[in-house]
Amino acid sequence: MTSALHLCSFIADLYLEKFLSRPETVGCVRTILYNLSLVDHITAIEKILRRAGTALWRESATVGGIENLDKEMEDFEAQMWRVLQNAQDYGFLLAGRGEQGDLGPVTGIVEGKVEGLVKFVRQCRKFVCEGKAADGIFLAIGPER
Repeated sequence: MTSALHLCSFIADLYLEKFLSRPETVGCVRTILYNLSLVDHITAIEKILRRAGTALWRESATVGGIENLDKEMEDFEAQMWRVLQNAQDYGFLLAGRGEQGDLGPVTGIVEGKVEGLVKFVRQCRKFVCEGKAADGIFLAIGPER
């Protein structure tokens, strides 16, 4: 899993250095989101979004205006809460405990991760709307996980 998380950081770095376009980067996030089945997938999404910082959201507002940004963020937030019920803790399932939809002892942790990610996205919107968006803002609003 560590190598997959490094790959997610690399995807964000490629975006920040303009080797990947915004649609390609968002496509990576959506692919993980639509196929989300493990808690680790939430961590992967978080890795890309936090690493890309506000730059990813600023570009959305630049291209389509604040309305476009709001719509995209609302859709993302709704999808995150929707897929939360499908997330599994791989170690918990390997141990032969739990069934589909049963997070076992990590339920609060997963909900906390999603809440933290949603809060981060909302904070990015605030920075973009106030014109304070800067690459690497993730350092100012919380450590990368």
